[in-house]
Amino acid sequence: GCSVSSSSSVYKWSGACVAVQCSLGGDTFAGPGMTGTGSSRSTGVADTATAAFTVNTLAELPDEADQLKNVFLYRTGNYVATWSKGASGSSGDISYSVGSLPTSDGNNYGPVACPSSGNAMTSSAATGITAANLRMCGSTGKWVYYNAVNLLVDATHYASMTADAGSTVAVNINAVPFLMGKSNYRSGEKMDDPRAVKLHSGVASSSDALMTSETITPDSTGAAEGETAGTWRNYGVVFYCDKYDRTDLTACPEANRKMFYVADPNPNAQFGTTAGSIGSGGSDGGASDASAASLGVRFGTSALFLAAARAMALA
Repeated sequence: GCSVSSSSSVYKWSGACVAVQCSLGGDTFAGPGMTGTGSSRSTGVADTATAAFTVNTLAELPDEADQLKNVFLYRTGNYVATWSKGASGSSGDISYSVGSLPTSDGNNYGPVACPSSGNAMTSSAATGITAANLRMCGSTGKWVYYNAVNLLVDATHYASMTADAGSTVAVNINAVPFLMGKSNYRSGEKMDDPRAVKLHSGVASSSDALMTSETITPDSTGAAEGETAGTWRNYGVVFYCDKYDRTDLTACPEANRKMFYVADPNPNAQFGTTAGSIGSGGSDGGASDASAASLGVRFGTSALFLAAARAMALA
């Protein structure tokens, strides 16, 4: 997360502190902000025009992002959405408020261990790991994670994934609040099982499926090379509403309900509008630069690459 220190009115900001904005048209831009005035956002917002917002000076790549290694930019009202209050403070004429960008939960695993923080870029810790491995690093226990991210409506919806091979019992993920993601994991021979992710119509696992992703087939490239397909991989389905100017965050017309696929670096960024963009059958690196720009416009959200900022900072 974003950490801030100051001495004699001189401020230092860590690499997880970021400045973000999106265009509202013309010369008007939205900065980060969170509904409500508490430590976490107010929920069930039916009218952004009358809702109270906490305006954030900066946003942060939160600690929770270490598993999926992506955060998301999404518009709520006239703000880039944040879901929780991070660092804040004031000194003299300077005051600041930091909001956490949406991401998912879970733990960070990878084919090589990450270096500790606080290393100079010229140190042996920095020079002893390749850029590709830095993007994929983590604790070396072997798991595959599946994530469901709710950018659809301002309500909590349960998420699940399809059963292990040979079983008919769906695997529960968790109840997913708006502007947040939840995850579950598999290990051993279950890691290479193809799976679809479902967002349910209600908060209970027994509620009907509202949206179901394409089937994601784990691959054995990049982090998983030489291992069971899916090893050290983290796959995500983002359920989102592309009616970006809506004022009622609790509702999304059926025609505006969409899905976006994203995975952790392998070692390049992987994302797109089909499951093949992140699993077997897709090309490493996901979409091209041109199509990525198009997706960013259509989706109203972006993935921010954070592996380097997470793993290593300048001394």
